[in-house]
Amino acid sequence: MKQPKLIEVKVIIEVDECADLSYLGEFSNKAEKAHIDRSERERIDNTDYRYFNSGSGDLTFIDEEYKRMQQFIDGSVQSLYINAKAVVIYSIGSGCSRLETLQSGGLGGVDSDSTDEYKESIINGELADLKQHLQIFNVDVSNFEELAEGAKAAV
Repeated sequence: MKQPKLIEVKVIIEVDECADLSYLGEFSNKAEKAHIDRSERERIDNTDYRYFNSGSGDLTFIDEEYKRMQQFIDGSVQSLYINAKAVVIYSIGSGCSRLETLQSGGLGGVDSDSTDEYKESIINGELADLKQHLQIFNVDVSNFEELAEGAKAAV
């Protein structure tokens, strides 16, 4: 049987719909030790949580945590999920072939306003993970670098 051949590499960046923002804090009707009483800062109605409890538990950082959480809520910042995917082709006999998609492990929780250098380092890590994954499945990766460069340019 012929070795599987790599025909496409893509970098996927999408909104992380399941982002865990608990490190920033949480809204609650019960005040913890380090909290903001939202009714003293803004108009809230009876369906809103009254308190914002610090994720770090430290009053020193609570204003920063609260502002950052508000950025996620208003959509000015999003949490991203980054991964890399590859399409490979292999023979299944009788002149027929099959396409399969393999992907890197992926990383979520990347802030959309992170530096380009940081996002590039995540992309490079996902591409390295994908290449290793392909090698485990004995895929011919002789053209991986070329396809990966094209995938990075397309982002």
